[in-house]
Amino acid sequence: MKHYMNVELDMDGVCADFLQTYLELGESINLPVKPPYTDNSKNPELFRIAVLEHNIFTNLPLMPGAVELKAYLERFERIYAIKITMLTSLNSYEPDVMEAGRIQKQAWLDHHGFKWEMKCVSANAEKANYAAPNSILIDDNPECVTPFLNAGGQAVLYRGFGRDFLNQFEGCFKNAYDTRLEKAI
Repeated sequence: MKHYMNVELDMDGVCADFLQTYLELGESINLPVKPPYTDNSKNPELFRIAVLEHNIFTNLPLMPGAVELKAYLERFERIYAIKITMLTSLNSYEPDVMEAGRIQKQAWLDHHGFKWEMKCVSANAEKANYAAPNSILIDDNPECVTPFLNAGGQAVLYRGFGRDFLNQFEGCFKNAYDTRLEKAI
């Protein structure tokens, strides 16, 4: 089937609860993370330990609303000609951390029944490389959403599954679909 639209779905903070697990691990090994809790505030030493010694991505809990979001997108995928992929950041340029993170994230997706292809980037801003007028990013991080929008894609700053998300996503879908139609005419 030819896909006319791409939905790029973030993992950490949208589907998987990375932050809570990361904060708890930092406290437990005496490497606490100081607020504000953004990707840029991560302690590189803690992050390396979390991935290489604690396999952090493998055992993350689901975010509230993740099951509903997954079901909604699966239904949307069946109805419309869209391709959904998991677009996730490994937050590292270190080869060993990147490889371990990729393996752990794939294991998490498989365990929770997310059958969509996974694409990994080293840093959040690199998600913008996947932006196009017919692509929609669903991400909880403004550091990902803003560059994606600036690169010409559509995006939803995800704050949980509910009416606000549905309105934003459906608006992006309409904009992306209208853009696709304009190019065809």
